Amino acid sequence: MSTQNGNGGPLSGIRMLDLGRYQAGPRCALMFARMGAEVIKVEALKGDESRQNGPTVRGQSAYWVQYNSGKKSLAIDLRTEKGK
Repeated sequence: MSTQNGNGGPLSGIRMLDLGRYQAGPRCALMFARMGAEVIKVEALKGDESRQNGPTVRGQSAYWVQYNSGKKSLAIDLRTEKGK
């Protein structure tokens, strides 16, 4: 079983959006990704707030990487017609 890339596991072929913030939503979506789902994290244009949480490793928040590994990421401006 392949994990975190959507190429295997019980949720292979499932695509879901991660609209969560902080801990509960991203952690739940992480479990879906680990079971093979394609998870797309939707963030504000300036990025998820957790990207600023320390400590950092190689310039990235260890907290953000822990909860968002194996996901794709997308930034949308919902204030514009194109973003809606």
